[in-house]
Amino acid sequence: ELVKSQFIEMFGDQKTNPYGFEKMTLDKACTFFSGTGFPNDYQGNSSGDYPFYKVGDISRNVQEGNVFLVSCDNYISNEIAAKLKGTILPERTVVFAKIGEALRLNRRAITATSCLIDNNAMGIKPNEEYLNLEYFFQYMLALDMGEYSAATAMPSVRKSTLQTVKIIVPPRELQERFSCISKQSDKSKFVVSNRNLSRCLVIQIPRRTQCHLRWPLR
Repeated sequence: ELVKSQFIEMFGDQKTNPYGFEKMTLDKACTFFSGTGFPNDYQGNSSGDYPFYKVGDISRNVQEGNVFLVSCDNYISNEIAAKLKGTILPERTVVFAKIGEALRLNRRAITATSCLIDNNAMGIKPNEEYLNLEYFFQYMLALDMGEYSAATAMPSVRKSTLQTVKIIVPPRELQERFSCISKQSDKSKFVVSNRNLSRCLVIQIPRRTQCHLRWPLR
């Protein structure tokens, strides 16, 4: 809740954009990844070249308190991935259910390594030239997929629909400030690179949201 309230305090409402930040559509600011069909014959392997996350795996990781995907029930080899014509998602991609009741739960997780997801899920990777990962992840947590789902008996959301959704793109310095606060709020959930551990973030931000947090980098 602290991170969520800080996000709103620093960036305002994504739709009304009270601070007048630049806005971009998700197709311009991100890369979208589709899931892959996963026949039963290839399921059940506990080792392999790639973890293959089903929607249930994503939900379980979230319920266990993981921001990054760390547990998986299925792995496949490079050979099987090629046979399935599977889409390999890179690390630092936000994944979520795109169909069924799981969509309405609005559970999100971040890939920690190259992997595949099943075709009931979707992945969106922010272009980090524009969007800091922690900023984008919090944005995705607040994005209600039910609002964008098709009005059918089985709720589902299309890539083409999400591509047109707009996101506020604040100055990088402000996004980095939020990233610092987010990581400090729960160090156990965000993986911080060594290069970021070598400095403190003391960045000037708008007066309304200014807080001189020093990151004790050790």
